[in-house]
Amino acid sequence: NFVSLVAPVNPEAPNMLKWNNNFGWSYAGEMTDSYLTKRVEAAGGRTDGVFRFTHSWNELEPNQSLMDLHVFMPGCVVPTTGGGPNVIGRRVGWNHREDVASGGKQDVDYTSAAPKDYIPVENITFPTLSKMPEGVYTCKIHNWQFRSNGGKGRAEIAFAGEKFEYIYPATKNHEWITIAEVTLK
Repeated sequence: NFVSLVAPVNPEAPNMLKWNNNFGWSYAGEMTDSYLTKRVEAAGGRTDGVFRFTHSWNELEPNQSLMDLHVFMPGCVVPTTGGGPNVIGRRVGWNHREDVASGGKQDVDYTSAAPKDYIPVENITFPTLSKMPEGVYTCKIHNWQFRSNGGKGRAEIAFAGEKFEYIYPATKNHEWITIAEVTLK
């Protein structure tokens, strides 16, 4: 969460930046946009959709577990316990990487045990609002395979031009964490 803020020594100096003030900033790791947005882009994922759900782990606390990302679409039976998502209905994540009708797609997935100091990321994006059915979209993270530890992680939901960031708790084997329910109307 470290940030450097740079301002001109002379307040009358002309603005040389693309925005309407003379302040520039940079976050730790030289990331100026959302922390998770940059990680997704570096992994080859899309961040330009109308609805995006992203998460990372093994940063705040050690976590080598297999942490899966899921978006359960309107009308889907949403799991609360258990191993695999034996789900009735439409969803994106795990073994359903894409919902063709809506265009929702998981484009970044990480399945290996995270090495020390490596921060994995996963990403699901829906590119077009007009193809998404109205209703509740449930965003969940699942500890699919516990591997010695399951520490806290970060999640981000982006829609309607806004980003919402979350810290989710440590998890146990096969535990589901609901990050958010987003209603499209």
